[in-house]
Amino acid sequence: MKSVALLSMPFGSHRTPSLSLALLKGYLKRDAVECSIHPFDLTFAVRIGLDNYETIAEKFNPALMVGEWLFASELFGINPEGDREYADFLVSEISKKRDTVILPGILRLLDIRDKIPEFLKDCLNSVDWSKHLIAGFSNSSQRNCACLAMAKLLKDSYPHIKIVFGGPNCSGVMGEAMFRLFPFIDFVCQGEGDISFPLLVNSLLQNKPVTPNLIPGILCQSKDKSSFYCEKASTVSDLDTLPYPDFSDYLSCLKDSAVSDTFEPQIPLEASRGCWWGEVKRCSFCGHCSSPGIVFKSKTPRRLMEEVKHFSRDCKRSFRFSDDIMDRNYYDTFLPQLIKEKINAAFFWEVKVNITKEQMATLFNAGVKRIQPGIESFGDKTLELINKGTTQLINISTLKWAKEFDIFAGWNIIYGFPGE
Repeated sequence: MKSVALLSMPFGSHRTPSLSLALLKGYLKRDAVECSIHPFDLTFAVRIGLDNYETIAEKFNPALMVGEWLFASELFGINPEGDREYADFLVSEISKKRDTVILPGILRLLDIRDKIPEFLKDCLNSVDWSKHLIAGFSNSSQRNCACLAMAKLLKDSYPHIKIVFGGPNCSGVMGEAMFRLFPFIDFVCQGEGDISFPLLVNSLLQNKPVTPNLIPGILCQSKDKSSFYCEKASTVSDLDTLPYPDFSDYLSCLKDSAVSDTFEPQIPLEASRGCWWGEVKRCSFCGHCSSPGIVFKSKTPRRLMEEVKHFSRDCKRSFRFSDDIMDRNYYDTFLPQLIKEKINAAFFWEVKVNITKEQMATLFNAGVKRIQPGIESFGDKTLELINKGTTQLINISTLKWAKEFDIFAGWNIIYGFPGE
């Protein structure tokens, strides 16, 4: 039986395996479908050096699209004039900010780009693609060109493989545009893929025709490329029914790499989806809660504790919750259970900023070492304007409590709002 390959391309975090792909593999395992995940982002990070990779993935301003530019020539061909213009723009932008950390990294970009053709060929040659019927790509942040370049190479070499794209970069009209521009893509999964992707896989493995609008949330190629219609994907109502994500491929790749002893991976876990504050009063700049009908849902403390214990047994001690916002009820339910169970682990969580001193103590005692509070501004007028549901004083006190309990708080300042 043909199997499924799921690909994680640069420039995803090499320290954190893909949660979305690991979840999809968990679903396919339930259906007894053979599936493998290929963490090519980790492979590329090892090849070019972790420092170089982190500079591109995390230190450059994402708006500069450095990761996209590096892989663009493999997709669209070399454009010397465009490259010169982009390099001048990059130097100009970074020089304005006098960023002494980033500037040396520019000098290595051309050398890194020269390594990409060989890297993609090695990705092609490192896997027996003939046994795969489906290749799924998780496309987010600066992964567009890397995913597209690899997908094109796969399709040219193995025309029988069905190319499936999913992720934030495929939402709405972006997914539709991919069909118009890149005919080697066979399907685009929009919205949550928990239900739609396994349905697509099983249909293809059973050699059933997949036509437009057959599976909610799945776009497919059709003769009419002037317009697309896709029924909204079905969503999971009870997060306790989710399978455990399968990170074995990433962990095996890391173990066999030359950097296995240089860092501890952060294992991503999912406790909730959506934003409970967004249901009350959505932050004006947020795109996560813009779709109507999106409701906040979270796992029960019992299920979440079972999941944490499961992954803790594998000697993994650093976890990163993928939630947009922590369930506020966890201060009274899940976190006290973590304290009681004395699980020796470190956690990261995004939290609503209005945290009391007692709640910060609970976070600390439960092993939450890093948080991202939604601060965004220290001006009361701006905070009210953007519907943050907090004040200048609350923001400062939250940072004060974090400092007092030695919890690292990473936060953002956003400015330039209309009417600010």
